[in-house]
Amino acid sequence: FTGDAQEELQNGALSIAPHSRTPADLAAVIQACDAVVAHRLHALIVAYAYRIPHIGLSTNAKLDQFFDMTLRRRYCLSTDEASPDVIAQRVDDALREPIDSATHEALLARARGEIDSLADAIRARASKLKGSPASAPSPAR
Repeated sequence: FTGDAQEELQNGALSIAPHSRTPADLAAVIQACDAVVAHRLHALIVAYAYRIPHIGLSTNAKLDQFFDMTLRRRYCLSTDEASPDVIAQRVDDALREPIDSATHEALLARARGEIDSLADAIRARASKLKGSPASAPSPAR
């Protein structure tokens, strides 16, 4: 951290989130934030879902793809460009620029549709397995 960040940590203006043991813990921590800076994709997905401004510190293509998909590429920083000053400026920018409602709703609808399709496929496969001889219990030995 820079000196400013150390001071902000001490006066409570900046905090480091506690380790989350469950997805619900992660969601609760993120929901309480004004903004999120993270290098973990799931933390950024949750922040986006809650429409909380977020900055990604990219170390892989998955983060880049997520920010491209959400039309927020300028808020994903490579390790080369992620200086404390640049991160702070992007957080300020993200706080002033709301997440686009139309894109957000479209992506959530797409995710819901894909989850529904996956659930249907799992149910269909489970139904097939129930009726097949392979799903019958093994004889006792």
